[in-house]
Amino acid sequence: RARVHLKIDTGMERIGVHSYSCAGFIEAAAASRWCDIVGVYSHLACADDPGSPMTDRQVERFAEACAHFTRIGAPMPLRHLANSGGVLHFPQTWLDIVRPGIVLYGVLPDPASELSIPVRPALSLVSRVVFFKVVKAGNPVSYGATWHPSVDTRIVTVPVGYGDGYPRALSSRGQVLLHGRRHPLIGTV
Repeated sequence: RARVHLKIDTGMERIGVHSYSCAGFIEAAAASRWCDIVGVYSHLACADDPGSPMTDRQVERFAEACAHFTRIGAPMPLRHLANSGGVLHFPQTWLDIVRPGIVLYGVLPDPASELSIPVRPALSLVSRVVFFKVVKAGNPVSYGATWHPSVDTRIVTVPVGYGDGYPRALSSRGQVLLHGRRHPLIGTV
């Protein structure tokens, strides 16, 4: 027998059976001798925004779908609904299990999100300085000559790039820690 989690689509229109037509699906799954339903879940579309009314609608749709288990006399599987935004903003989505994602890395899921629980980064990317030099004022640095110092400037090279997962969007905007002090990333990642 397969142990399964049923996905109910409560309004995100990704995978899963629609909440408004899930009764037959739940009944068939509960009656199947080939599977054990261990969980039922959905995914919150707008929980990153604490002001969005969509989450309350999705919570209602999910509760209605879960009520089918009670109606047919089947045991209620583990219910999981909260993503990172749900964990941060909507305690009513903390059912039996929560599925935090990006907040596990100490990152807010959206600029509209509010930090309502203590989080800290779970990962760090560590490398070493492999080269040091002084760049004269006005000399270009990096691919595309995207950065020019206005004064003679000490720079170091750290062998980390987009191939390692470091976002190229952080070119001339990111920061690195060197001996506990922040320094700007200069040039193109």
